[in-house]
Amino acid sequence: MNKMDNMNHNNMNDTDHEISAVHYKMIFYFSSQSTLFFKDLKTSKAEEMMLAFVVVMLISVLYELLRKFKNYYEQSQFKMMIRKSRAVVTEMRAATSDSNGKSPPERAMSKEVMLNSNEKPQQVSTAQRIQYIAMTTLLHGVCLIVSYLLMLIVMTCNLWLFFSVVLGSCIGKVLTFTVLTKEEDDNNNY
Repeated sequence: MNKMDNMNHNNMNDTDHEISAVHYKMIFYFSSQSTLFFKDLKTSKAEEMMLAFVVVMLISVLYELLRKFKNYYEQSQFKMMIRKSRAVVTEMRAATSDSNGKSPPERAMSKEVMLNSNEKPQQVSTAQRIQYIAMTTLLHGVCLIVSYLLMLIVMTCNLWLFFSVVLGSCIGKVLTFTVLTKEEDDNNNY
């Protein structure tokens, strides 16, 4: 029989536990000494902390870029699937159009979702839907893992690492804004 099964839990204090949790004070501090993720992954010198600062900052920048790519991929693939689906519906309605040659719903469709006349409408295949779902799920999972890793880095309460995450996120946001602005300018030129 286990020792814990016979214990009287009514009169226990913290010293009665066989396994006690280590109590950390959540206070931010500046130090070159920090432990990241595992007890063997430590910084003990200023040079190691500078390397950790740069690596964490790059991870934070990549996280922002990855989030932007994920949003871009989801939007572009979703628009493509909508465009294909509406093109098939338009083709089906064209066969049953009124005397003017166009059905009312077809006239109401916006130009951006209509296919050019030389493109043949196609239905979105099940394989394309599965690929879209798998890719968006994978991208979401990777973003989730990286965001939790960055959260754990911030929870070390080391201000150098905290500022590294914040700085990397800001740089990543500027880079994504620059890419977005350039992409919008390129689209407006055509």
